[in-house]
Amino acid sequence: MQPIGTPTGAEVKLGAYLDHIRSGACKRQQEAALAVLALSYRPLTRHEIAELAGMALSGACGRVAELLALDMVEVAGTVKPAGVRSPRSTLQLTEKGRIEAARVLRELAA
Repeated sequence: MQPIGTPTGAEVKLGAYLDHIRSGACKRQQEAALAVLALSYRPLTRHEIAELAGMALSGACGRVAELLALDMVEVAGTVKPAGVRSPRSTLQLTEKGRIEAARVLRELAA
C-alpha cells in the first residue's frame, strides 16, 4: 500500500506524457516521423523511423500510433529482418499524411 499523496506509476507516466504534449515535443516527433517517411523511397518499420528521425524506439512507436489514429500513416505490409524473431510492420503515408508531410518539409526548408 502506498502512502497517501504518493502518485502511482501510471499517474507519473501520464503526467510525463502530458508534459511532453504541452512542451510541443510530441508534435515535433510526429513531424520528424512524417518527414522521414516522406523522404523514404519505400515503407519503413518503426525501428527505421526511430533511427532515421533520431528518437528512441518507444517515442517512435508512440508517435506512429498517434499518426495511425489520425489517418496520416497506414500499414503497408510486413518484413522479417534476419536475426529477428517476429515480423515487423512497414508503414507508409496516406494522402492526408503526404499533405501534412509536405507542409512540414516546406517549413523545414524555410
